[in-house]
Amino acid sequence: MAFRPEDLTLLASNTRTLVHDAFHKRFFSRYTDRIFFIKCSFVLEMQLFLHLNFKSFDGFLKRVIQLCNADSSGVATAAGDRHFTKIKKTIYDKVRSIMVAVAAPEEVRPSPPVDDQSPAPSTLFSEDLMELFADVIDTDPTEPESTQDLNSTRIDEELERWETAPTSLQINGSRAETKLEFWKRQAETGTYKFLPLVARILFAIPSSSAQIERDFGTAGQLVTPQRGSIAPHNVDMSASLNCNRQFVDVTQCPKIHVRDIDKFIPSNVKVGMEEDDAEGCELLSGYFSSDSEEDIEDTET
Repeated sequence: MAFRPEDLTLLASNTRTLVHDAFHKRFFSRYTDRIFFIKCSFVLEMQLFLHLNFKSFDGFLKRVIQLCNADSSGVATAAGDRHFTKIKKTIYDKVRSIMVAVAAPEEVRPSPPVDDQSPAPSTLFSEDLMELFADVIDTDPTEPESTQDLNSTRIDEELERWETAPTSLQINGSRAETKLEFWKRQAETGTYKFLPLVARILFAIPSSSAQIERDFGTAGQLVTPQRGSIAPHNVDMSASLNCNRQFVDVTQCPKIHVRDIDKFIPSNVKVGMEEDDAEGCELLSGYFSSDSEEDIEDTET
């Protein structure tokens, strides 16, 4: 159904404006305000960078940033281009910092210590030349340049290759593989070494709180009726099983045979009910005084 803005009521117009301002302040301000460039984590954008369809920021992300920084007539501005360049570099730097963090320390080739280098000769030229140019000749040994970090080179090469190389999903039966399955395959084939580790970290972060709130709501409905009689760890386990049914199928638990049921009953719920339980009788007799017992015997006689 289409409508014209001038046909909206005052309440609807004000609500629309408030929603627009709030959404821009809480989300799109990351593309327009330089202060938010520093504060924002850009988790969503990093997740999109690891997506096959959105890994090139020169397409969709540039268009979004240009629209957020457009003038009143909708024309792109120079500020939008500057912000896009800054944001793109920030996202790349954040992804690269994660790759550096997950890189194995033992794979970094350390620089050779200065002490292992051969000492510089005391006399480089003849004594006459040394005396003549004593004020300009540096007799201190020159420290060797640090050996380039191999991981740094591999990380830069891997980032560039991921952004430029064509990629596609494989078909598993009747469906395409998921993004996590794709990155798992890249790690197993050795196509990429560090990016699959980054994918495991980034895709473990929910980009929206909607799914979390939905899981908590379902978990609350599941355990609320019997919350008082269920231990806290059992509440957590029930909620986890209910929210992760695709990983744990509780219907596939092995069936307990009738003769083995007693083995699965917790010992803390078992109570001795034998008639000749002498210990139980002694415990019960302790609740009565000796005077009351004598009164009962006199009454019987």
